[in-house]
Amino acid sequence: DELVEMGSTLLTATRLRRHILARVADLPNLVPLASDLAELPEVTGPISDAFDEQRKLKDSASPALGGLRSRVNHLLAELGRRTDGLLSEAHIEPYLMDRFVTQREERYVVPVRADARTRVRGIVHGTSASGATVFVEPEEIIDLNNRLKLAQLEVADEERRILAELSLRIEQAAPRIAQNLDQLAVLDLIDG
Repeated sequence: DELVEMGSTLLTATRLRRHILARVADLPNLVPLASDLAELPEVTGPISDAFDEQRKLKDSASPALGGLRSRVNHLLAELGRRTDGLLSEAHIEPYLMDRFVTQREERYVVPVRADARTRVRGIVHGTSASGATVFVEPEEIIDLNNRLKLAQLEVADEERRILAELSLRIEQAAPRIAQNLDQLAVLDLIDG
């Protein structure tokens, strides 16, 4: 959010600068102040290109991000198909408390009756509040859950890398950004 806000503020400064400089005859007293506003396209461009309207990083924010997210989506779909299939398999279905797949500890699990928890091979990731249900990650999907988790970590790492790169651009332009903010404050007071 802070990166998007900074980008928006810098774009406002650019628009204001251009607006005033296009009206030199009408706003001669503001021209010196507007001339001091830096446009900073090396900061605003990458920020604008990186985020969508909901302030989320776009798949195109880096060459790698879209592919990494696509891999996560593929694994999610594969995991959904596999877990849906498990719900009707003979070695699991009779022991289910209910026919649905859920998540516990960021792992896909099935709800197994507590009295049948040893009948479904896998890792227990918790119990229901009543204790009647045990949430088991069947052994058939452990590897798929692991691959999904690793893919999600890769996405998170890439997103952090992108945010760090954009933050570095702001840091490198900090003196000019501070000057812009000072000039915007002066222009705002004059307008008021």
